[in-house]
Amino acid sequence: MDSTCAYSLSTPWRHSLRTKLTLVQVCKAWRNLALPFLYNRIILYHAEQILYLARTVRDSSNVAHLIKHIHLDCFTARLPEALNEMAFILLEMTRLKSISMGFRFFMGGITHLHRRAIRKFKTALAGLPDSLTELGYCLQSLDNDVPFNLPLRHFNTFPQLTSLTMPLSSSWYTDYKARHAVRLPHLAELELFCREDPDFSIFDSWDMPNLRRLWMTQNPCNMYLFHPKIGLSEFFQRHGGLLEFLDLSEAKTYDALKFGELLRSCTKLRHIVLPWTWVPYLLHKSFGAHAAFHLDIWSHTESHTGDTLGAAEDRILRDARVLDAGLMHLRHLPLLIPPNTDLCPDEVVTYDLLAFRIVQSRRLVKGVPIACDVPNSEDGVYEPELSDRESSGMSDEGSDDEDAYEDTDEELWYIPETTRGIPA
Repeated sequence: MDSTCAYSLSTPWRHSLRTKLTLVQVCKAWRNLALPFLYNRIILYHAEQILYLARTVRDSSNVAHLIKHIHLDCFTARLPEALNEMAFILLEMTRLKSISMGFRFFMGGITHLHRRAIRKFKTALAGLPDSLTELGYCLQSLDNDVPFNLPLRHFNTFPQLTSLTMPLSSSWYTDYKARHAVRLPHLAELELFCREDPDFSIFDSWDMPNLRRLWMTQNPCNMYLFHPKIGLSEFFQRHGGLLEFLDLSEAKTYDALKFGELLRSCTKLRHIVLPWTWVPYLLHKSFGAHAAFHLDIWSHTESHTGDTLGAAEDRILRDARVLDAGLMHLRHLPLLIPPNTDLCPDEVVTYDLLAFRIVQSRRLVKGVPIACDVPNSEDGVYEPELSDRESSGMSDEGSDDEDAYEDTDEELWYIPETTRGIPA
């Protein structure tokens, strides 16, 4: 027997190897096509996920450049090394467009972290690319001794910002009294988490010529926002002239008496979001005389609210839209589902999300649970049994209270299925 034939591959084997090689090449091509979509937007809910992402970035040098949007909503106090790893990831993400940090990232326990890790993380934040367009520090309630604070001039390093979320507190910024000039020519959205010591005078040296949308979230410790000592009226006189959208859904009732003065500065206001507690004050005033804006009202009692607004003489109040307070965790819902005046009185638009359904009519936006095929109750709403909870990692031993709170609009990052029609 010829020795060359003894050691050469048979025809079936050569065909199999060719097929395997082709399959590997196809898989690699699909992987290269899928990677930009897989890593384009990342949400980190647990500190362990930071460690996994850091390991991936080290193993694959091109992954960090694919990350364009990242949201940190993880409780890092129990895993201090996660902050070091997150600093490493931030330094590698040279093409980052947006970064936001949720409530849980700043929750109690961050004071027990190593200060060296905190300094390294703040240095990484200062080194973010100047092409950043969205920056969010979602701080609602913190102790005054939290070492995670930043200088106000930090915001001046991102001239391309179009959206900014920041805490308004004199104790959170290291250069609060310096009043550094900050210029953000492209900033269109500003969300403020007003703590117990808000001072709007820090914006006297800010230049925001393109500001169009403003959210103001109030700390429960605050008595009211419209206090003459915190410079709010001056803020609206300087920056409110071009405002088109204003959300005061968490403001206290005491602020309603001062609201008319604010409207005189916002001549281009077209959309306002208010709490239900303000309605009695608005019914007794010439509320709609300042501008032709649309009014959204958060309320738990939609029937009573609708009857009250329908009986109002003012057109703005009569045509106001009621938002289901059960959806209030979706802070940007009034803009995500804007008013639709083209809808007929009996027509509805339905948005099917993963966990629930949003139903929009001309006068009401409410949330509805999604019925499943295997209901456990008479109303057809699926409630997982204990065995389902244990199998999905939702047992009491494996869950943390800190990780059970969602604070942003991730539910609507999923593209909903939309239907439109008139119910029978």
